[in-house]
Amino acid sequence: MKIRLLEKQHWEIALEVTNSYEGPVLSHLQCFEKMFSSQVFRLLVEMSNTYAGYNNHSLNVSVNEMKVFVAVIMLTGYLKPKYMRIFWEEQSDTYNKLIAQSIRRDRFFEIRQ
Repeated sequence: MKIRLLEKQHWEIALEVTNSYEGPVLSHLQCFEKMFSSQVFRLLVEMSNTYAGYNNHSLNVSVNEMKVFVAVIMLTGYLKPKYMRIFWEEQSDTYNKLIAQSIRRDRFFEIRQ
């Protein structure tokens, strides 16, 4: 297999296209809200609570909790449960302050079920 380098002019054109955006700069939260509308979160909450009820479990997840849950999944990728727990551990090389202060570990895993 051969890899061909693009000519310099192609990169300049790509840079021009990339830098031509003149819209408003969005915050991380605004980008997140563009991808997931409030209607999507209401549906996720309704379906999660309904599913929990079918399993005789009272989840009562809120829209804000669901937003945090989805954000944690996006931030961490989808890791196996035994690896997800490290973000709440107190070791400095694994602890994630943003995650740990946003949602309790047990609550995160309760929603995840």
